[in-house]
Amino acid sequence: MGQIFQYVAPQHSPLSPPPPETLIVSNAELPQPLQRFEARDALERAAADKPDIVFPPSGARLAASPDLPLILKLRGGTPPYAVFANGEIKKLGLRNSEVSLGPMAQGFFALSVIDSTGRSAHAEIEIR
Repeated sequence: MGQIFQYVAPQHSPLSPPPPETLIVSNAELPQPLQRFEARDALERAAADKPDIVFPPSGARLAASPDLPLILKLRGGTPPYAVFANGEIKKLGLRNSEVSLGPMAQGFFALSVIDSTGRSAHAEIEIR
C-alpha cells in the first residue's frame, strides 16, 4: 500500500525565492510584540504577574442601577491599562487598580483589560 501512495502522492515543487524588497531578519531582531518565540520561562513569568479582573468575576450577575457605577477591580499586570466592554474602549491609560465604568445598561458584557505589556484578562458578566 505504501508503494502505491508513493506514486499517487502529489509532487511538490519548491517555493520560489522571496521578492528582493522582502525584509528577512531573525526572530531576535524583531520588535518584542512581533517576536514569535519567547524564552522558555516566558509562560511562567507571564502567569505570575498577569492582569486579573478581581471584580466583577466572570459569570457574575449584577443588578442594574442608573445611580451606581460599575466598579472594575484589577490585580497584577503592568500599568497603564486599557479597559474594553464588548470590544469598545471604555478607559485608556489607567494606573489605578479600581476603575469606574459608569452606569451600565442591562445586558451581557465581555469585559477585557490589557496591560502595557500586552497581557490581558477577561470576564463575562450580565447586568439585569
